[in-house]
Amino acid sequence: MAQKLVQHQLSGNATKKDVEVTRYLAGIMSISKKLLKNPSALGGLKEKLDEVQRRLTHFELDDPSIIQNFADCYSEIISPLGQKIQVIGNPALLKQTSVQHKVRALLLSGVRAAVLWRQMGGKRRDFIFNRKTVLQDVISFNQELTSN
Repeated sequence: MAQKLVQHQLSGNATKKDVEVTRYLAGIMSISKKLLKNPSALGGLKEKLDEVQRRLTHFELDDPSIIQNFADCYSEIISPLGQKIQVIGNPALLKQTSVQHKVRALLLSGVRAAVLWRQMGGKRRDFIFNRKTVLQDVISFNQELTSN
């Protein structure tokens, strides 16, 4: 499903693109760049993630307390680094603490993906100038997944 979303976003048809996804991507890429330039934030994140790793010996990955720990990592370490990412959705759902934790945990995973992207040489401008190459890579990856 994520591969399909990326394909949809990178396709040439501008009328079908989801502006919110693009905004989330831009925010996550910006925060990941700030994180990589901040050694104290990286150290703090490593410590918090080490704590989560220790807790995973007793709890499953989808346990609410683990999700809350990931959300806390995002809230305490990542969020202060840059402009807040405004999540759009049903206000009644977004007011629920468990939903807030899941959203923050997912934002943390997005930042992690962006850091990996940067570590592999990816740049924010690649989504603009090298869109076709990124799209081809996504399509190839998707084909490999479905053939296995």
